[in-house]
Amino acid sequence: MVRRPPRSPLSSSSAASDVYKRQYQRRVRGLATVSMRNTLVLLLALASSALAGPQLKAHPLLLLPGFASGRLRTWRDKYCKAELAGLELGGRGAGYKVGDAVWIDTPMIVAQRACFLKCMRLQNGTDPEPTDDGMGSCRLRADEGLDAISQLDPGIITGPLTDVWWTFIQRMSNEMGVAPEDGMVAAPYDWRLSPDMLQMRDNFFTKLRHLIEEQVLKRPGVDCGSRPDHCPGIVVVAHSMGNNVFRYFVEWLEADLGSRHYKKWLDRYVFMFAAVGAPWIGASEAVRSIFSGNTFGLPVSVAEARSMGSTFGSAPIMMPVGTPGEDPRKNSITQLRFDSPDGNGVFGAASLIEEDGPLSSLGKHGDHVGAMFHETVQGMKRDPAVDIYKLPERLPLKRIVCAYGVNRATEAGYHYTWDEEYKVPVLEEVIYEQPPSASAPLEWQQGLPDDLSHKSGDGTVNYASLAWCKRWLGSVANVTMIPEGALLESNATIKGRNADITDFSKRTAGIPANLYWESDTTTEEGDHQYTQVWEFENVEHRDVIKAPPFLKEFVALLASARNHYSEISHAQHNMGPLYGVETRKTLGGGQVPTTNAECTWDFSQMECAFQQYCNYDLSLIHISEPTRLLSISYAVFCLKKKKKKQLR
Repeated sequence: MVRRPPRSPLSSSSAASDVYKRQYQRRVRGLATVSMRNTLVLLLALASSALAGPQLKAHPLLLLPGFASGRLRTWRDKYCKAELAGLELGGRGAGYKVGDAVWIDTPMIVAQRACFLKCMRLQNGTDPEPTDDGMGSCRLRADEGLDAISQLDPGIITGPLTDVWWTFIQRMSNEMGVAPEDGMVAAPYDWRLSPDMLQMRDNFFTKLRHLIEEQVLKRPGVDCGSRPDHCPGIVVVAHSMGNNVFRYFVEWLEADLGSRHYKKWLDRYVFMFAAVGAPWIGASEAVRSIFSGNTFGLPVSVAEARSMGSTFGSAPIMMPVGTPGEDPRKNSITQLRFDSPDGNGVFGAASLIEEDGPLSSLGKHGDHVGAMFHETVQGMKRDPAVDIYKLPERLPLKRIVCAYGVNRATEAGYHYTWDEEYKVPVLEEVIYEQPPSASAPLEWQQGLPDDLSHKSGDGTVNYASLAWCKRWLGSVANVTMIPEGALLESNATIKGRNADITDFSKRTAGIPANLYWESDTTTEEGDHQYTQVWEFENVEHRDVIKAPPFLKEFVALLASARNHYSEISHAQHNMGPLYGVETRKTLGGGQVPTTNAECTWDFSQMECAFQQYCNYDLSLIHISEPTRLLSISYAVFCLKKKKKKQLR
C-alpha cells in the first residue's frame, strides 16, 4: 500500500477549500503578529533595561559597636604562669598565641585570670613593651568583619555582654538582602584606646573615611561613575559608645578636610545616621567604674576590673558632662556624695572632670589607680582635634534617627566614703532613676527641663543623656504615642501634630508608651535637617539594637529608602504647613481626614491611618522630597483617596 502525505487545506478543490484556506491564512498571520509583538516587547524591555541601568541597590550599612562589643586578638605571643583562682603559682600555664582572641575567651579568663588581666592592660595609652622575663606581652588589635561584633562568646557567663549585634545582623541579611560583600560592613576598633590614640596608632578615622567611600562608590554590578543615583550614601548605625566615636569622627573630619569640604563629603557619603542608645552627655555608671570598679559581668573582682580599666584611654568618653547653670543639688544628671579626707562634698557632672575636682583627691591621698583615672580624664581635655566634654550639637547630617530604651532602673547617684587603711573609696549607696510609675523624679533632678525629668534611662545610660537628642527636634514636633500593652490596638495610638515637646512630655508623664517624634528644621544656610527620636518602653541598653519594635521600624525605614531613593534638590523640597496642636486617636473613630496633611502613618500598624480614607500613594516619590526624614516619614505618602468614577 502506498502512503500519501496528508493534504493541505490549500490543495483541496472542494467547496470548503476556500473556508479552510482563509482560516489557515488568518492563523499564520496571527502567529506572525504575536511573534512580532513578543519580539517588540523583548526589545523594548532590553532597551529600557539598558537605559535604566542596574537595579537600585539598598543603602549600604556601616555598623559601629560600643564599648566591649568588638573582639580583640593578640598579635604577639604571651606566655602565662600557672594559676589557681587568679594566683600565679610559677611555671608555665596556658598562654595566648598570635591570632588568639583575648576579648573575649571565657575559659581563659577562668583558668588564667591574672594573665588575661595583664593582656588587656595598656601602658601609657597604648601597647605595653615586652617584658624581660621572657613571658612576652600581648599586642591587641581589633578583629575585622561582621564576625568581630556578632557573637563574641555566646554562653551564660559573658553572653549578654558580647551578643549585642547578632540579631540585628540576621534581620538585615534576611529581610534587606545585604551581605558582607554587598551592603553591610562593620568597623570594629580597639575600644580601650582614646580617640586620638585610635588615629595615632591604628589610623582608624582615616580608614573609616576610606571604608565609607568604598562602600558607596564600589557596589558590585553598579557603575557609580555613570549612575551616581544608583550609589546612595551609607547608613551609619552606631550603638552606645560607638555614637561618641562617630561624633568624634565627624568633628575630626572637619579638622582634616576643612569646614567647606567636610560638609560636602557628609552630604554625599552619609545618607543617614541611626544613633542607638547614645550616651550623648555621658553615663553615671562611668563614675562607679572609676571610683570602685565595674566588672560588666566578667568573672573578676571589682578591684581587678578597676585596675585594668584605669589603663584604658577610653574611660573618660562616658563621663557625665555638665550642662550650663548646673547645680548638683537641683538639676544635675548625676550626683556624687564623697566623704573624702578633704571633707564631705556633693558634686555634679561638671565638677567631676575639673582639675581640682573629686578625682584629684584620690591620688593625693594614696589611691594610685584613682590617680591614673584622673590623669586620663585631664589628658582627654588636651585632645588637639575634638573637645569631647563639650555639649554635643546636632551633627551636620541631613537625616538622624535617635533610638533608645526608657524607664529602666538606672544608676544616677552614689555615696562614697574613704578607707584610710587601703587608701580607696568605698561605695556605700547607689541611687537609681526609676520609672515615673514607681517613684517621683530624684531630688536633684527636679530642676531638669520638663521633657527630661519624667522618665528614667535604659539601665545603663541616664535618661537626660539619651534624650539630649530631643533638643535637635526644635520646640515643636509631630509625635506618635503607642501606650504599652496596646501595640496592636491602633485605636489606642495617639498622634500630636506640631506638638509642644515640653508640654506633651509633662501631660503624658507616667504613661508607659513607645514614642516616635519627628521634625523638619531648617539651618541658617537653608538646608533641611530631618530628625526622629524613638523611645521604647522598658527596653534595656544592650537590647535596643535587637528589640522587635526598633527592628520593625528600622527595616521599614530601609526598605522604603531603598525602593524610593532619589536625589532631590532643595528647590524641589515640598514641605506642607504644620498645623496647630492636634491630639487624636488615629483609628476607630475621631476626626475624619479631609486633606492630605491629615493622612498620616500609623506606627502601630505599619500602614496609613484611616485606611478607609487614605492610601499609600507612591506616585509622588520621584517629584517631591518627603516633608520629614526621607522615606522613613511614611506619612508624606499617605494621601487622600480619590473618588472612583462609576462605569456606565
